[in-house]
Amino acid sequence: MSWSTVVRDGIASRALSGTHALVEGSSDIVDDTRRFFTTDLVRRIALHRKLSCDSVERGIDLTLPLLLSALANLASRPLGAGILACSVTRQYPATLETIRNGIGSESQDVAAAYGSGYMSHLVGADTFAAVCTDIARTCRLADQEAKLLVGLVGWILMSQLRLEQRRQDLSPSGLAYLLRRNCGENSEGARGRANWRAAPFGTGLRGQLR
Repeated sequence: MSWSTVVRDGIASRALSGTHALVEGSSDIVDDTRRFFTTDLVRRIALHRKLSCDSVERGIDLTLPLLLSALANLASRPLGAGILACSVTRQYPATLETIRNGIGSESQDVAAAYGSGYMSHLVGADTFAAVCTDIARTCRLADQEAKLLVGLVGWILMSQLRLEQRRQDLSPSGLAYLLRRNCGENSEGARGRANWRAAPFGTGLRGQLR
């Protein structure tokens, strides 16, 4: 084995170890994002759109792991990690506070509509539509209400990822690893927390995320 091979392998090994160590101490992205949606905030979202708080709560719980999986799927594709990292970097640090202050007013609709278009473009129109269809069916929401709720949750999720990216100074590969790790932690737990009905739910989306 040549000296250059030893050096190259050693650098690669340290880089990989650093990536794993970097995110080992990171918290659960889904839980962190879910905590943004306080009881009062859910109530304001529901009142503004004339929805039940239960439907909004359930929609948020279901949407978060689905969008996380869609983003992880994007990051696993060629050039996908770089595209996702650039998109996350563009989120302004004040976005979460701005969205919070606008909940319950027309600003909520603006944020939700923007988030819908943004997430649809990022994860793909078919995948985004599949998420919205599953949320509408499971939470008994009108299609447009489901789309707005998914868009709102998606923008907040992206903003939360931006905070984590800045906190840990994550590279595109580090961000991709963080998503994969969080997907593994939430794949089973999310179903229990949200009391999913496995039979009618997720049929369309699972095909999109393969």
